[in-house]
Amino acid sequence: MYISVVVMTPKKLILFPLAWIIMHASIAQQTETFSDLRVLVDSIIRYEIGYLPDSTTDVMPSYIWDTTQHRGMPPSFSSFTPNPMTAISLDGRRISMDELNAYQVKNIANIQVFPKDDARAVALLGSRAANGLILIETRKTGFFKKGKRKFYEEDIEKNLFAFIGKKISVNEFDPNENNSFYTIDSLTNEIIKHTSVVMDRAFRATYQVIQPVFNDLQLDTIEFIAYDHYGRPAFENYPYVILYLSKAEDGQYFHQKGLFNQLILETFLYSFPTNLFGHLSPIGLFVPA
Repeated sequence: MYISVVVMTPKKLILFPLAWIIMHASIAQQTETFSDLRVLVDSIIRYEIGYLPDSTTDVMPSYIWDTTQHRGMPPSFSSFTPNPMTAISLDGRRISMDELNAYQVKNIANIQVFPKDDARAVALLGSRAANGLILIETRKTGFFKKGKRKFYEEDIEKNLFAFIGKKISVNEFDPNENNSFYTIDSLTNEIIKHTSVVMDRAFRATYQVIQPVFNDLQLDTIEFIAYDHYGRPAFENYPYVILYLSKAEDGQYFHQKGLFNQLILETFLYSFPTNLFGHLSPIGLFVPA
């Protein structure tokens, strides 16, 4: 049997045969019984990524509380360790080294390796990917098969739809048009004009639905409203993106403000949502400022 391990570098892809890695992995194997996948991943972390876990791995620093306020704000501390263990994902779920003992190399289809401080890995997980990221796909999922990806979740209890979309059009409109209504004061009989003002710029976007990611829209094309406080929405700068929408009671779809993921390649080697290792959930139906 032969399996390729793809190491993602900024300049090129390097393929390492399994036999070569297993040879080096045997050095890392201890007297404790590990699965061959655990040994393989340990080898990748040590010899390909170049990270050696030590006593500070995943340890949070001890903070001394300082009651001094800075610029009127109380102090705050990071909730992330400064020396994280190399992040590992199996079929889109974050997994620990110990959990790898339940899997064998013969059940693995692909392993994708991102080195330390890789921009794509950091875009996915932030500082948690500072010491590399390993994406593992088992044979049963077809998660990294050529062609369209199979990454999909469903929870009809959540008012959230995520999909891979191809831009058709993004057109600006006036969100303050027809935003006034009138009432009559019950005491003076004066006519009172009420006007709500939207401070954001508003856009009507149309996208082709290439593939559902979370809750299937069951549409070939989708029109939705997007708001942006600082200008035009950034997602329109890319031909293919993952977009996140919620549906209002009147059936209108609204973009979850500011949320999108750029696709890395048109072959759908795309970056995943930032909460790849959790469950997607809507922030709430956006009401413009």
